[in-house]
Amino acid sequence: MSLRTTFRTVGWVSLALIVVLALVPASKRPHNPFGLPGQYDHLFAYMLTAGALGLASQKATARAAILALLVTCSALLEIAQIWIPGRTAQLIDFGASSIGASGGLCIVAMIDHLVQPSLDG
Repeated sequence: MSLRTTFRTVGWVSLALIVVLALVPASKRPHNPFGLPGQYDHLFAYMLTAGALGLASQKATARAAILALLVTCSALLEIAQIWIPGRTAQLIDFGASSIGASGGLCIVAMIDHLVQPSLDG
């Protein structure tokens, strides 16, 4: 299995996990062991997911589509939480998720820039 395939698999499994954890009732949802606000969960989950999916693709257009997908997914999951017992839709959670996705893809872009050989020769 290639490294890109591994990143792609990790990314899609991570997204599936985000969806599941976003849609379970509050009583069944695990919380971070550090006592940090839930926005940190959103930030890191989306950052890692975007990073993995971004590393699986080299094209800027694909990475832009990944960002659009993750931001849209975040918005839809927040809206869906209105109907889930013990859950609430919060704009700050959407913001943390979107910032995390953007940050993950920015980190991937920096990695690409550092790893690619200079075109100057």
